[in-house]
Amino acid sequence: MSDNEKIEEIRTYLQSEFPDYTIENRYDSDRQAHRFQINRESNTYLAIISDEFIDDHDVLDIGVTIRTFLLAEHLREITYAAVVVTNAGLELEEG
Repeated sequence: MSDNEKIEEIRTYLQSEFPDYTIENRYDSDRQAHRFQINRESNTYLAIISDEFIDDHDVLDIGVTIRTFLLAEHLREITYAAVVVTNAGLELEEG
């Protein structure tokens, strides 16, 4: 599967969890990760998905794994930091 399909799977998941939000994605070469910024009015959440995680999972496994990690729930609770998805799970990155 291509990385584009994997990125689209992540975007689809986030859009389903945040239906009234705008989802912006860009690649961060310094971090070697994809940044998903989820915006609506004054609410902003940031998910960072590591290349390692994307490379090591197929499309279907990505969806299952980020649901198992409860990514959306953590994003809603953690408004002061980015939630980083790695093979080991979720980490917080305060900016």
